[in-house]
Amino acid sequence: MSQIQVPKGWKLKKIDDICETITSGGTPSRSNSHYFGGKIPWLKIGDLNNGVIFDSEEKLTLKGLENSSAKLFPKNTVLIAMYGATIGKTGILGKECATNQAICGLICKSNLNPNYLHYFLKSKYYEIRKKAEGGAQPNINQGKIRELEILLPPLEIQKRIVQKLDYILGQLEEKKKMILGLFEENSECIKFLHQNIHRLNLYRYFPMKPQVNWKTKKLDEIAEVGQGGTPSTSKSEYWNGNIPWLRSGELLDNVIYDSEFKITKKGLEESSTKLCPKGTIMIAMTGQGLTRGKTALLGIEACANQSCAHIINNRNEVQNDFLWNFLKSRYWFIRGIHHGSGQPGINVSIIKKLEISYPSLDEQKIIVKKIENTKNSVLLEKEKLVEVHKSIQNKITAINSIQVTILDKAFSGKLN
Repeated sequence: MSQIQVPKGWKLKKIDDICETITSGGTPSRSNSHYFGGKIPWLKIGDLNNGVIFDSEEKLTLKGLENSSAKLFPKNTVLIAMYGATIGKTGILGKECATNQAICGLICKSNLNPNYLHYFLKSKYYEIRKKAEGGAQPNINQGKIRELEILLPPLEIQKRIVQKLDYILGQLEEKKKMILGLFEENSECIKFLHQNIHRLNLYRYFPMKPQVNWKTKKLDEIAEVGQGGTPSTSKSEYWNGNIPWLRSGELLDNVIYDSEFKITKKGLEESSTKLCPKGTIMIAMTGQGLTRGKTALLGIEACANQSCAHIINNRNEVQNDFLWNFLKSRYWFIRGIHHGSGQPGINVSIIKKLEISYPSLDEQKIIVKKIENTKNSVLLEKEKLVEVHKSIQNKITAINSIQVTILDKAFSGKLN
C-alpha cells in the first residue's frame, strides 16, 4: 500500500478488496446470425458515456449470451473501458446489460456504494490511462484495475459524498452544456464571419447593384481571359523544372510567390498551359470545399493547371488591384453560377462573361486606397472572433479543472 494520508474513520483499500466481481465480457461469434438482434443490451466501449447506461446500440439473443463469454451484469455494475483510445472511460448500469471483452465490469460488495466507486474511477481517469500498455492497441488489464487504491469511508459518508458530487458536478455540467450550446448555436455564424469578414467589407465598395455612373462590361472585354493546362505526367522531362505551376487549391485570395509543383521549359512548350506574367489574377474554377471561386494575384511569373482561369489585365481600362478586389467580392456569386452535375465547377466561358462594373480610373484608385486603409480594422475584427472562441475554450477548461479539483477533494476526505 502507498503512503496516503487516511482520514479518521476511513480505510485505504484496493479495488479488489471491495468488489465481489471484477471481470470483462465477451463477443459471440459473428458468423452465427442467431446470436444477434435480440433484446439483451450488449455494450461496446462506444456505449460508455461516463454516466448511467440503460441501453446499447447492439443487442444479443439469449442464445448468443449463453454460447459466448459475454456476461450479463446486474444494475449498478460499474464499467470501465480497457482498450484503445477510450481507456478509462466509464459508465454505471441503470439496468441489466452484457458487455464485450473491452469492458471490465465491477460489482460492489455491500460496504461500497457503486456511485462512489464510479466517481472514484472518473477521478482516476488520467492515472488509469498512464497504466496502459501496448503500441497500436494500448490496453489496461484487470490486474491493474484490481490494484488501484481507494480511500473508503463508512457507507453513510459515501452516500453523502455521492449526493454532494451529484449536485456540484451536475451544476457544473449544466453550465458546460449551456456554454457549449450557445457556441454551437453561433458557431456557423462565427465561422462564416471569420472566413468572410474581408469579403463582407468589400461589399461596401462593390455592391451587387452598380453605381449609376459606373460602366459595366464583360470581363473578356477589359482583359485577356484563359485557362491553364497540365503537361503529361507520364513524361518525367516535363516536371521538376524551375517554372512555377499552380493548382486551384493554392489560390487562397493571396499573392503567390511560389508553387508546390514546377515544370520544365519543355513541359511548358509541349502542353496547353500558359506562362502568365506577374500581376495576373487567377480564379479557381474547380476544387473541393471552399476552393471554387477563390482568387490569387501572381507575384511572380507562373503557369497553372486547367482548373485555374487566368486574367491578364493588359488593356489599362481597370486598375489591377480594383479588378482583383472586385472579383474577390463576387466569390459567392461566382460559386452560385457553377455548372455541371458532377463535381461542381465553372468554366472559362463563364469567367469571360462575368460582368465587371467600374468607375473612372481616379475613382478606382480612391476605392483601392480605402480598402487598404480598412485592412487593419478587418484584421482586428477577425482577432475579436478568435478571442470569442478562445474565451469559450477557456471557460470549458476552467469548468473541467474545477470538476477535477472537486473529485480530488472528495476522495481525500475533504468533501464530506
